[in-house]
Amino acid sequence: MSVDELMRHQIHWLILFPEDDENNNNNYPCTLFNPEERDKRYKTQDLGLEFAKSFCISTYGSWLLMRHPLRSLYVVNLFTNERINLPSVESQLGMVKVERTLDGYELRTTSPNEKVYKGISIRTPVFWIDERTNDYVVIWGLRDLCVVYSKKRDTSWTQLPKTAGCVDVVYKESKLYFLGLSGCFLIFDLSGETPQQIFQSNSNDSSIASLFAKSNCLLHTSYRMNSRDPRVLVTLFSPLLVTLFNPFILTQPKEHNSSKSVILQCGVIVERLRLGLVVPTKLVVTVTGEVFKVEKWWRPRSETWSFRVIKLCSLGFLRMRNHQLVGSLGDESMLLDQGITVLGNDGFIRDSIYFSVKRDNTSSIFVFNLKTKKTEPLHNFDCSYQGLRKHDGYQLRY
Repeated sequence: MSVDELMRHQIHWLILFPEDDENNNNNYPCTLFNPEERDKRYKTQDLGLEFAKSFCISTYGSWLLMRHPLRSLYVVNLFTNERINLPSVESQLGMVKVERTLDGYELRTTSPNEKVYKGISIRTPVFWIDERTNDYVVIWGLRDLCVVYSKKRDTSWTQLPKTAGCVDVVYKESKLYFLGLSGCFLIFDLSGETPQQIFQSNSNDSSIASLFAKSNCLLHTSYRMNSRDPRVLVTLFSPLLVTLFNPFILTQPKEHNSSKSVILQCGVIVERLRLGLVVPTKLVVTVTGEVFKVEKWWRPRSETWSFRVIKLCSLGFLRMRNHQLVGSLGDESMLLDQGITVLGNDGFIRDSIYFSVKRDNTSSIFVFNLKTKKTEPLHNFDCSYQGLRKHDGYQLRY
Protein backbone atom coordinates (compact mmCIF):
# COMPACT_ATOMS: atom_id res chain seq x y z
CA MET A 1 0.00 0.00 0.00
CA SER A 2 1.44 3.39 -1.01
CA VAL A 3 1.70 6.45 1.23
CA ASP A 4 -1.07 8.20 -0.75
CA GLU A 5 -3.36 5.19 -0.33
CA LEU A 6 -2.70 5.11 3.41
CA MET A 7 -3.49 8.81 3.74
CA ARG A 8 -6.80 8.41 1.90
CA HIS A 9 -7.85 5.71 4.38
CA GLN A 10 -8.61 6.46 8.04
CA ILE A 11 -5.36 4.88 9.22
CA HIS A 12 -3.24 6.48 11.89
CA TRP A 13 0.52 6.27 11.72
CA LEU A 14 3.36 6.24 14.15
CA ILE A 15 6.12 8.69 13.22
CA LEU A 16 9.72 8.01 14.17
CA PHE A 17 11.87 11.14 14.08
CA PRO A 18 15.52 10.95 12.96
CA GLU A 19 18.22 11.09 15.58
CA ASP A 20 20.84 13.83 15.41
CA ASP A 21 23.98 11.67 15.23
CA GLU A 22 26.85 10.94 12.88
CA ASN A 23 25.52 7.51 11.89
CA ASN A 24 22.88 9.10 9.62
CA ASN A 25 25.40 10.06 6.90
CA ASN A 26 23.74 13.49 6.57
CA ASN A 27 20.39 11.90 5.73
CA TYR A 28 17.48 12.70 8.05
CA PRO A 29 14.11 11.29 6.89
CA CYS A 30 11.20 10.33 9.15
CA THR A 31 10.01 6.74 9.30
CA LEU A 32 6.27 6.00 9.25
CA PHE A 33 4.78 2.84 10.72
CA ASN A 34 1.26 1.60 9.94
CA PRO A 35 -0.07 -0.67 12.74
CA GLU A 36 -2.05 -2.66 10.18
CA GLU A 37 1.24 -3.56 8.46
CA ARG A 38 3.32 -4.63 11.43
CA ASP A 39 6.55 -5.38 9.59
CA LYS A 40 6.50 -2.56 7.01
CA ARG A 41 7.94 0.93 7.28
CA TYR A 42 7.80 3.99 5.01
CA LYS A 43 10.42 6.72 4.78
CA THR A 44 9.98 10.37 3.86
CA GLN A 45 12.56 12.40 1.98
CA ASP A 46 15.56 13.88 3.78
CA LEU A 47 14.23 16.62 6.10
CA GLY A 48 17.64 18.02 7.06
CA LEU A 49 19.83 18.33 10.14
CA GLU A 50 17.85 21.24 11.62
CA PHE A 51 14.70 19.09 11.57
CA ALA A 52 16.59 16.30 13.34
CA LYS A 53 17.56 18.77 16.07
CA SER A 54 13.96 20.04 16.43
CA PHE A 55 10.92 18.74 18.30
CA CYS A 56 7.32 18.51 17.15
CA ILE A 57 4.85 20.34 19.42
CA SER A 58 1.67 20.29 17.32
CA THR A 59 0.32 18.98 14.03
CA TYR A 60 -2.31 19.67 11.37
CA GLY A 61 -2.70 17.10 8.63
CA SER A 62 0.69 16.49 7.03
CA TRP A 63 2.12 19.70 8.57
CA LEU A 64 4.18 19.74 11.77
CA LEU A 65 4.78 22.68 14.11
CA MET A 66 8.42 22.38 15.16
CA ARG A 67 10.63 24.11 17.70
CA HIS A 68 14.39 24.27 17.45
CA PRO A 69 16.59 24.10 20.60
CA LEU A 70 17.45 27.77 20.09
CA ARG A 71 13.73 28.52 20.53
CA SER A 72 12.85 29.22 16.89
CA LEU A 73 9.48 27.98 15.63
CA TYR A 74 8.62 26.83 12.12
CA VAL A 75 6.05 24.76 10.22
CA VAL A 76 7.10 22.01 7.81
CA ASN A 77 5.24 19.61 5.53
CA LEU A 78 6.24 16.05 6.36
CA PHE A 79 5.93 14.83 2.75
CA THR A 80 6.96 17.81 0.60
CA ASN A 81 9.53 19.34 3.01
CA GLU A 82 7.93 22.75 2.37
CA ARG A 83 8.81 25.04 5.26
CA ILE A 84 7.30 28.21 6.74
CA ASN A 85 9.44 30.18 9.19
CA LEU A 86 7.48 31.85 12.00
CA PRO A 87 8.31 35.12 13.78
CA SER A 88 10.89 34.90 16.55
CA VAL A 89 9.36 34.29 19.99
CA GLU A 90 10.91 37.59 21.16
CA SER A 91 8.71 39.55 18.70
CA GLN A 92 5.70 40.13 20.96
CA LEU A 93 2.91 42.71 20.63
CA GLY A 94 1.56 43.14 24.15
CA MET A 95 2.40 43.64 27.81
CA VAL A 96 4.45 40.44 28.26
CA LYS A 97 8.07 40.80 27.13
CA VAL A 98 10.37 38.04 25.89
CA GLU A 99 14.08 38.80 25.57
CA ARG A 100 17.16 36.83 24.61
CA THR A 101 20.18 36.95 26.90
CA LEU A 102 23.51 38.32 25.74
CA ASP A 103 24.89 34.88 24.87
CA GLY A 104 21.88 34.25 22.61
CA TYR A 105 21.13 30.82 24.05
CA GLU A 106 18.64 31.67 26.80
CA LEU A 107 15.34 33.53 26.95
CA ARG A 108 13.68 35.36 29.79
CA THR A 109 10.05 36.40 30.13
CA THR A 110 8.84 39.50 31.96
CA SER A 111 5.20 39.69 33.08
CA PRO A 112 3.18 42.95 33.14
CA ASN A 113 3.92 43.29 36.89
CA GLU A 114 7.67 43.10 36.13
CA LYS A 115 8.12 39.54 37.41
CA VAL A 116 10.97 37.88 35.51
CA TYR A 117 10.93 34.18 34.53
CA LYS A 118 13.85 32.21 33.18
CA GLY A 119 13.06 30.84 29.75
CA ILE A 120 9.59 30.48 28.27
CA SER A 121 6.97 27.75 28.37
CA ILE A 122 4.87 26.97 25.29
CA ARG A 123 1.47 25.63 26.33
CA THR A 124 -1.48 24.20 24.37
CA PRO A 125 0.02 24.89 20.90
CA VAL A 126 -2.42 24.53 18.00
CA PHE A 127 -2.37 25.64 14.39
CA TRP A 128 -4.34 25.56 11.16
CA ILE A 129 -3.10 25.79 7.58
CA ASP A 130 -4.84 25.95 4.20
CA GLU A 131 -3.24 23.31 1.98
CA ARG A 132 -3.92 25.34 -1.17
CA THR A 133 -2.99 28.92 -0.21
CA ASN A 134 -0.72 28.19 2.78
CA ASP A 135 -2.68 30.72 4.87
CA TYR A 136 -2.06 29.73 8.47
CA VAL A 137 -2.70 30.61 12.11
CA VAL A 138 -0.37 29.42 14.90
CA ILE A 139 -1.52 29.77 18.53
CA TRP A 140 0.17 28.97 21.86
CA GLY A 141 0.08 29.92 25.51
CA LEU A 142 3.05 31.96 26.77
CA ARG A 143 3.56 30.41 30.20
CA ASP A 144 0.33 31.04 32.12
CA LEU A 145 0.52 34.76 31.26
CA CYS A 146 -1.34 35.02 27.95
CA VAL A 147 -2.21 33.34 24.65
CA VAL A 148 -0.42 34.57 21.50
CA TYR A 149 -1.03 34.01 17.81
CA SER A 150 0.54 34.78 14.42
CA LYS A 151 -0.93 34.60 10.92
CA LYS A 152 0.50 34.56 7.41
CA ARG A 153 2.51 37.73 6.67
CA ASP A 154 2.68 38.66 10.38
CA THR A 155 6.14 39.60 11.67
CA SER A 156 5.33 39.23 15.37
CA TRP A 157 3.11 37.42 17.87
CA THR A 158 -0.08 39.19 18.98
CA GLN A 159 -1.02 38.74 22.64
CA LEU A 160 -4.70 38.26 23.40
CA PRO A 161 -6.13 40.11 26.44
CA LYS A 162 -7.67 38.29 29.42
CA THR A 163 -6.10 34.94 28.46
CA ALA A 164 -3.95 34.27 31.53
CA GLY A 165 -4.10 30.78 33.04
CA CYS A 166 -4.88 28.95 29.81
CA VAL A 167 -6.27 25.42 30.19
CA ASP A 168 -7.08 24.74 26.55
CA VAL A 169 -7.59 26.48 23.21
CA VAL A 170 -9.25 25.38 19.96
CA TYR A 171 -9.11 27.12 16.59
CA LYS A 172 -11.78 26.57 13.95
CA GLU A 173 -13.07 28.71 11.07
CA SER A 174 -11.30 31.91 12.17
CA LYS A 175 -12.56 31.57 15.75
CA LEU A 176 -10.32 31.00 18.76
CA TYR A 177 -11.98 29.30 21.74
CA PHE A 178 -10.28 29.79 25.13
CA LEU A 179 -10.85 28.09 28.49
CA GLY A 180 -9.09 29.51 31.58
CA LEU A 181 -8.23 28.13 35.00
CA SER A 182 -10.92 30.28 36.62
CA GLY A 183 -13.59 28.73 34.38
CA CYS A 184 -13.61 31.75 32.07
CA PHE A 185 -14.65 30.86 28.51
CA LEU A 186 -13.87 33.31 25.67
CA ILE A 187 -14.33 33.37 21.90
CA PHE A 188 -12.16 35.59 19.68
CA ASP A 189 -12.69 36.33 15.99
CA LEU A 190 -9.27 36.36 14.29
CA SER A 191 -10.51 36.95 10.74
CA GLY A 192 -9.63 40.65 10.66
CA GLU A 193 -6.55 42.77 11.20
CA THR A 194 -7.28 43.05 14.94
CA PRO A 195 -8.65 40.24 17.14
CA GLN A 196 -12.20 40.81 18.35
CA GLN A 197 -13.63 39.20 21.49
CA ILE A 198 -17.18 38.16 20.59
CA PHE A 199 -18.20 36.14 23.64
CA GLN A 200 -17.36 35.71 27.32
CA SER A 201 -18.82 33.41 29.95
CA ASN A 202 -17.76 32.52 33.48
CA SER A 203 -18.47 28.94 34.53
CA ASN A 204 -21.21 28.50 37.10
CA ASP A 205 -20.95 24.72 37.10
CA SER A 206 -20.86 23.45 40.68
CA SER A 207 -19.39 20.03 39.88
CA ILE A 208 -16.33 18.72 41.64
CA ALA A 209 -14.37 19.09 38.41
CA SER A 210 -15.24 22.77 38.12
CA LEU A 211 -14.40 23.41 41.77
CA PHE A 212 -11.07 21.74 41.18
CA ALA A 213 -10.45 24.00 38.19
CA LYS A 214 -11.55 27.12 40.08
CA SER A 215 -9.14 26.28 42.90
CA ASN A 216 -6.41 26.52 40.26
CA CYS A 217 -5.10 23.00 40.85
CA LEU A 218 -5.63 20.76 37.85
CA LEU A 219 -3.82 18.79 35.23
CA HIS A 220 -3.21 20.38 31.85
CA THR A 221 -0.81 19.98 28.95
CA SER A 222 2.39 22.01 29.11
CA TYR A 223 5.16 22.19 26.51
CA ARG A 224 8.26 23.48 28.29
CA MET A 225 11.20 24.72 26.29
CA ASN A 226 13.48 21.83 27.26
CA SER A 227 15.64 21.38 24.20
CA ARG A 228 16.43 17.72 24.85
CA ASP A 229 13.11 16.40 26.12
CA PRO A 230 12.57 13.29 23.98
CA ARG A 231 9.07 12.39 25.13
CA VAL A 232 7.11 13.11 21.98
CA LEU A 233 5.00 10.63 20.07
CA VAL A 234 2.92 11.68 17.08
CA THR A 235 0.30 9.57 15.30
CA LEU A 236 -1.71 10.44 12.22
CA PHE A 237 -5.35 9.46 11.74
CA SER A 238 -5.57 10.91 8.19
CA PRO A 239 -4.44 14.06 6.35
CA LEU A 240 -6.71 16.09 8.64
CA LEU A 241 -6.50 14.35 11.99
CA VAL A 242 -3.37 14.22 14.12
CA THR A 243 -2.73 13.33 17.76
CA LEU A 244 0.23 14.52 19.83
CA PHE A 245 1.11 12.92 23.16
CA ASN A 246 3.01 14.79 25.88
CA PRO A 247 3.24 14.43 29.65
CA PHE A 248 0.72 16.18 31.89
CA ILE A 249 2.09 18.60 34.47
CA LEU A 250 0.38 19.40 37.76
CA THR A 251 0.39 23.11 38.48
CA GLN A 252 -0.78 25.10 41.46
CA PRO A 253 -0.15 28.88 41.29
CA LYS A 254 1.63 30.29 44.35
CA GLU A 255 -0.61 33.32 44.63
CA HIS A 256 -3.51 31.16 45.84
CA ASN A 257 -2.11 30.67 49.36
CA SER A 258 -4.90 31.99 51.60
CA SER A 259 -6.25 29.65 54.27
CA LYS A 260 -9.67 29.66 52.60
CA SER A 261 -8.13 28.68 49.29
CA VAL A 262 -6.02 25.93 50.89
CA ILE A 263 -9.06 24.49 52.72
CA LEU A 264 -11.09 24.52 49.49
CA GLN A 265 -8.28 22.84 47.58
CA CYS A 266 -7.74 20.15 50.23
CA GLY A 267 -11.46 19.38 50.38
CA VAL A 268 -11.69 19.15 46.62
CA ILE A 269 -8.59 16.95 46.40
CA VAL A 270 -10.01 14.51 48.97
CA GLU A 271 -13.26 14.32 47.02
CA ARG A 272 -11.31 13.96 43.79
CA LEU A 273 -9.35 11.01 45.19
CA ARG A 274 -12.66 9.32 45.96
CA LEU A 275 -14.27 9.99 42.58
CA GLY A 276 -11.25 9.93 40.28
CA LEU A 277 -8.96 12.35 38.46
CA VAL A 278 -9.70 14.66 35.56
CA VAL A 279 -6.81 14.47 33.07
CA PRO A 280 -7.31 16.89 31.39
CA THR A 281 -10.22 19.27 30.70
CA LYS A 282 -10.58 19.96 26.97
CA LEU A 283 -12.60 22.23 24.68
CA VAL A 284 -14.33 20.68 21.65
CA VAL A 285 -16.11 22.45 18.79
CA THR A 286 -18.65 20.31 16.97
CA VAL A 287 -19.57 20.08 13.29
CA THR A 288 -22.69 22.19 13.98
CA GLY A 289 -20.81 24.87 15.93
CA GLU A 290 -21.65 23.83 19.49
CA VAL A 291 -18.88 24.21 22.06
CA PHE A 292 -18.33 21.50 24.68
CA LYS A 293 -16.14 21.31 27.75
CA VAL A 294 -15.04 17.70 28.11
CA GLU A 295 -13.73 16.22 31.36
CA LYS A 296 -11.80 12.96 30.97
CA TRP A 297 -11.98 11.04 34.26
CA TRP A 298 -9.57 8.32 35.32
CA ARG A 299 -10.82 6.11 38.16
CA PRO A 300 -7.81 4.34 39.69
CA ARG A 301 -9.78 1.75 41.70
CA SER A 302 -11.62 0.33 38.71
CA GLU A 303 -8.90 1.40 36.22
CA THR A 304 -11.54 2.78 33.87
CA TRP A 305 -12.04 5.96 31.85
CA SER A 306 -15.23 7.98 31.75
CA PHE A 307 -16.23 11.33 30.28
CA ARG A 308 -18.40 14.25 31.27
CA VAL A 309 -19.46 16.41 28.31
CA ILE A 310 -20.83 19.89 29.12
CA LYS A 311 -22.35 22.18 26.49
CA LEU A 312 -21.03 25.72 26.93
CA CYS A 313 -22.73 27.46 24.00
CA SER A 314 -23.82 27.32 20.36
CA LEU A 315 -22.54 29.78 17.78
CA GLY A 316 -26.10 30.65 16.78
CA PHE A 317 -27.13 31.14 20.43
CA LEU A 318 -24.12 32.34 22.38
CA ARG A 319 -25.88 33.45 25.55
CA MET A 320 -26.80 30.44 27.67
CA ARG A 321 -27.91 30.85 31.26
CA ASN A 322 -27.02 27.33 32.32
CA HIS A 323 -24.51 24.86 31.00
CA GLN A 324 -26.06 21.60 29.83
CA LEU A 325 -24.83 18.04 30.24
CA VAL A 326 -24.59 16.17 26.93
CA GLY A 327 -25.51 12.49 26.87
CA SER A 328 -25.09 11.75 23.18
CA LEU A 329 -23.16 13.04 20.16
CA GLY A 330 -25.77 11.72 17.74
CA ASP A 331 -24.21 10.99 14.36
CA GLU A 332 -20.91 12.67 15.24
CA SER A 333 -17.62 11.30 16.58
CA MET A 334 -15.38 13.31 18.91
CA LEU A 335 -11.63 13.58 18.35
CA LEU A 336 -10.68 14.80 21.81
CA ASP A 337 -7.02 15.63 21.17
CA GLN A 338 -7.92 17.74 18.13
CA GLY A 339 -10.81 19.51 19.88
CA ILE A 340 -13.31 18.79 17.09
CA THR A 341 -16.05 16.39 16.06
CA VAL A 342 -16.52 14.74 12.67
CA LEU A 343 -19.43 12.89 11.11
CA GLY A 344 -19.50 9.29 12.27
CA ASN A 345 -18.63 7.69 8.94
CA ASP A 346 -15.53 6.97 6.88
CA GLY A 347 -14.20 4.65 9.56
CA PHE A 348 -15.27 6.62 12.66
CA ILE A 349 -17.74 5.16 15.15
CA ARG A 350 -20.68 7.47 15.77
CA ASP A 351 -21.51 8.69 19.29
CA SER A 352 -17.98 7.87 20.44
CA ILE A 353 -14.94 9.72 21.79
CA TYR A 354 -11.47 9.01 20.40
CA PHE A 355 -8.73 9.82 22.92
CA SER A 356 -5.09 9.03 23.63
CA VAL A 357 -3.40 7.42 26.63
CA LYS A 358 0.29 6.91 27.32
CA ARG A 359 1.49 4.17 29.68
CA ASP A 360 5.09 3.06 30.16
CA ASN A 361 6.53 2.57 26.66
CA THR A 362 3.18 1.95 24.96
CA SER A 363 0.99 4.76 23.64
CA SER A 364 -2.51 3.92 22.54
CA ILE A 365 -5.66 5.43 21.09
CA PHE A 366 -8.93 4.36 22.67
CA VAL A 367 -12.59 4.70 21.72
CA PHE A 368 -15.17 5.45 24.42
CA ASN A 369 -18.77 4.68 23.43
CA LEU A 370 -21.12 7.19 25.08
CA LYS A 371 -24.10 4.84 24.77
CA THR A 372 -22.53 1.69 26.26
CA LYS A 373 -20.00 3.54 28.49
CA LYS A 374 -17.37 1.04 27.36
CA THR A 375 -13.81 1.75 26.25
CA GLU A 376 -12.03 -0.26 23.56
CA PRO A 377 -8.47 0.15 22.22
CA LEU A 378 -8.17 1.26 18.62
CA HIS A 379 -4.53 0.21 18.22
CA ASN A 380 -1.51 -0.25 20.47
CA PHE A 381 1.88 1.19 19.65
CA ASP A 382 4.32 -1.21 21.27
CA CYS A 383 7.92 -0.06 21.25
CA SER A 384 9.08 -3.68 21.43
CA TYR A 385 7.79 -4.30 17.88
CA GLN A 386 10.41 -5.43 15.42
CA GLY A 387 11.69 -2.29 13.71
CA LEU A 388 10.45 0.17 16.34
CA ARG A 389 13.47 -0.15 18.58
CA LYS A 390 16.35 2.25 18.14
CA HIS A 391 17.97 1.45 14.82
CA ASP A 392 19.75 3.07 11.87
CA GLY A 393 20.04 6.38 13.68
CA TYR A 394 16.36 6.58 14.66
CA GLN A 395 14.77 6.82 18.07
CA LEU A 396 11.12 6.48 19.03
CA ARG A 397 10.22 9.64 20.96
CA TYR A 398 7.59 9.27 23.64
